[in-house]
Amino acid sequence: MMTRNTTALSAKAWRDALDELALVASASGVAATKDRLSELVILLMLAPEPHMLLGVNAIAPDRLRALVDVEAFDTALMAMLGSPLGFLLSRGQDGESLATIALPGALQEQSASGASPALALIAALALSLGNRRSLTQSMRSQAQPAERCVLH
Repeated sequence: MMTRNTTALSAKAWRDALDELALVASASGVAATKDRLSELVILLMLAPEPHMLLGVNAIAPDRLRALVDVEAFDTALMAMLGSPLGFLLSRGQDGESLATIALPGALQEQSASGASPALALIAALALSLGNRRSLTQSMRSQAQPAERCVLH
């Protein structure tokens, strides 16, 4: 699924596209979830540098297709959240969802809302990746523990 594309975007263009996706995902209705997930996957494949995806798991294309075919969008997104990544997901009585994501090495967590858990996760992940700044070499190699982020 997330095989790196040789025509990667510049870091600024990639971050701008992620920020735009976060806004669109937060404003989208549930019927648009498949489109927003597709847009996220495309942006992940266009990441300028592999370290920019630290904390995001690759999903095999066949598995992703199978999950999308049965509209298991939440499951597909949860499978993308790697073990060093922290997250919190909640849904209010009105159906609106809120997701918070703390990427490995990030100094701050990012939160976003959406009409469904999947849309909230897409928006929060896009915000998190778009707002991540270059990590130091030591953090990229995981030689030193990153500052611990606490979800509340």
